Amino acid sequence: LVKGLINDTIIWSSVLMLKSNFFEKETFENICLSIFSNTMPFYIQSGEAKNGDGGILLTHVIIHGDSQNSSLTDFLLNPIIKSIKKVDSEFFKIIRVKINCYPKSEKPRISNWHIDLPGSYHKVCLVNLNNNNGYTDFKNKNLIQKKSLENTALFFDGKEEHRSVSQTNTAWRYNINIDYE
Repeated sequence: LVKGLINDTIIWSSVLMLKSNFFEKETFENICLSIFSNTMPFYIQSGEAKNGDGGILLTHVIIHGDSQNSSLTDFLLNPIIKSIKKVDSEFFKIIRVKINCYPKSEKPRISNWHIDLPGSYHKVCLVNLNNNNGYTDFKNKNLIQKKSLENTALFFDGKEEHRSVSQTNTAWRYNINIDYE
């Protein structure tokens, strides 16, 4: 099943969709100003995909379950929900929102395969915040994404195993990882 639009790039497959211009332009610019700021607190996660896997990842958790962990919750939550609802009419609730920040690597660094929230039915919306050659790789080779494009959201079924591939052409790769029902 493939559906495509030229200017607004919507591409559907059975479990993957790319949506360009996910946030409205002004909203996207304001989100980036906050996240790319030198006052944005990022925290070291002990592993990229799983604790202790040796990977390097900086994160800022906004929401996890019923816990709101950030002063950015009010700022980010409404635009995220509004933008997801434009794409997925079955949206019910947010389970987790976190901002990922990957440092540049000399060679592409590939994380372990993982599912964001094992044991629960959920969908994933991964919003790229900057252009770079890092990407999300899928175990299901029918799903392909080979670079991160700013303000492009990648939607997929939460049961799809995936991994991150680090960028080599920019200092940082930023994305917002949203798990929802």
